[in-house]
Amino acid sequence: MLKLKITVHKNSLYYKLPIYSRIPYIILLSVIFWGLIKDFQSINFIIVFLFIISYVGLFYTESWCFDNDKTKIIAKGGVFPFVKTTEIDYSEIAKLDINHFYKGETDVFSGEVKDRNARQERKRQRKAMLVFSLYYLDGRNPTKIEIIEEHSSAGRTENAAVRISSFTGIPLNQDRETTEGPKLKIKDLQKNMFDFH
Repeated sequence: MLKLKITVHKNSLYYKLPIYSRIPYIILLSVIFWGLIKDFQSINFIIVFLFIISYVGLFYTESWCFDNDKTKIIAKGGVFPFVKTTEIDYSEIAKLDINHFYKGETDVFSGEVKDRNARQERKRQRKAMLVFSLYYLDGRNPTKIEIIEEHSSAGRTENAAVRISSFTGIPLNQDRETTEGPKLKIKDLQKNMFDFH
């Protein structure tokens, strides 16, 4: 699952895929090209399939720019050369929203339980998810910024939403509070492990 990261440049905040997420695809494409240079006649379905996956992974774009100078959100998504750009004025946004749910159990935006019997049957298969969305003043359907498994997010998406809300001044609604503990490193734990004062 792809994780978006925050970077700030001047008066713009970017929530996008990090550059290092492309490294595995660069390596795979390099291996494919090296293999084709060595033996051009070895092209088969598997090589073509790996090439397509590598191309899509390398040239896939997903980014959200929160530009305070223009008071606009500029969203880009797609695979080059088919990248779609959408601009949204801050004035169109009612709120940012973080909603936690279990996959297959609730309607993401209404929170209504779909089928209680099915919920019991799938109890072991439930995945805790969260969706980060933009809600509009005119009531149109919300735009999903990110949908991610809760354990994969590990609080990063919630903290990104808080940071984006603080940066832009757009209100944030969360279905539960974000708790961010102290940022400890292994060396901190080892240093204080036997300190019982």
